[in-house]
Formats: sequence, C-alpha cells, structure tokens
Amino acid sequence: MMIQKPQVSVIVPNYNHAPYLKERIDSILNQTFQDFEVILMDDCSTDNTRVILLEYKEKYPDLIKLILQEKNVGPAQNFIDLITFPKSKYIAIFEGDDYRTDPYKLQKQFDYLKSKLKSPLFMLKKLVKALLGKI
Repeated sequence: MMIQKPQVSVIVPNYNHAPYLKERIDSILNQTFQDFEVILMDDCSTDNTRVILLEYKEKYPDLIKLILQEKNVGPAQNFIDLITFPKSKYIAIFEGDDYRTDPYKLQKQFDYLKSKLKSPLFMLKKLVKALLGKI
C-alpha cells in the first residue's frame, strides 16, 4: 500500500521558544484542514524546547517529524534544512512565537494556493533544492 504524502508541510523553526511552543503547536493541530504534516526543528536550544518537541513527537508520531540540530547552526541553515525536508507540494511557515487564532487559516491558505498554478513558496523550494543539487 502506498502512503499518500500530505498536501501541506507546516514547518516550525525553534530556538529557545519553550514559553510559546505548546500554544503554537496546539494551534496547528487544531486547524480544520487536516491534510498536513508538522516539521518541528530545534536549533540546539538551551531551554526546554527540545523536551517539548519530543513530547509532541511521542504523542503524534505519524503527524510530527523532527529535525534536531546537534549544534546551533543559525537561521540560514535552519531555513535550508526546513525548506528541503518536506515532500509536500505546499509549505506553511510558523515562525518564532506565531500561533493561529483562526482554526480555518490553513484551509484558507491551501485553497488560495491551490487555485494558483504555482505558489511562490513552492517555486522557492524548487530553487533551493536545485542550488543544493538535490533535484
């Protein structure tokens, strides 16, 4: 049986975001749109961020993917790692202490992007992969 890849990858970079993390992840999980995966990254945080990410991964093993940096690599490398990891067509970025108050936000964004031939972020993903020699 072939496993269908999700339509959207929600990518979430983290560095010392423990105070906001549960609210942010819960706001993603509470979206009405459900055809997505969540890719959580930790850039070697010095607070409780990694522990929280591992708890969510354990609770939602099929939904959540983790990228755990072994050392702090900074925002540029994190962005490259996050943008090239997903297999989905669309990517939604939740930065810093973002959280969604609208449970329909992801559905609205998906519907908008799907109505276009190519999304700018989809093209950016292709460009980054090409620059890195991954396509």
